[in-house]
Amino acid sequence: MPPPVPCAPADETSPLSPYLKDLVQKLYEAAEGFRAHPAVESSGKAQVAAYEAINDLVRTSAHDTREFVATLLQVSLGARGRGGVGNQGDHEDDGLSSRELVS
Repeated sequence: MPPPVPCAPADETSPLSPYLKDLVQKLYEAAEGFRAHPAVESSGKAQVAAYEAINDLVRTSAHDTREFVATLLQVSLGARGRGGVGNQGDHEDDGLSSRELVS
């Protein structure tokens, strides 16, 4: 599959802009679901694929989603500092919550 084409710098919106929050939230929930079941053989690959999809959505997002992307980055970096977002941990509250993503 070819890599997604980033939005041109002048793109104010994209067809995915209205759905970006929901897409990121569902992909994050899927990644965390796979994280919760590490014994399943393909869960690691599926978790990485979900995070890569989030990365592609953010990387190719248009200007009208900048506020959400900025919030997402702040929340993600905060969770990363607490040991979340992809790190294996024993505490459920160590990671990023889907509520933080859409607030």
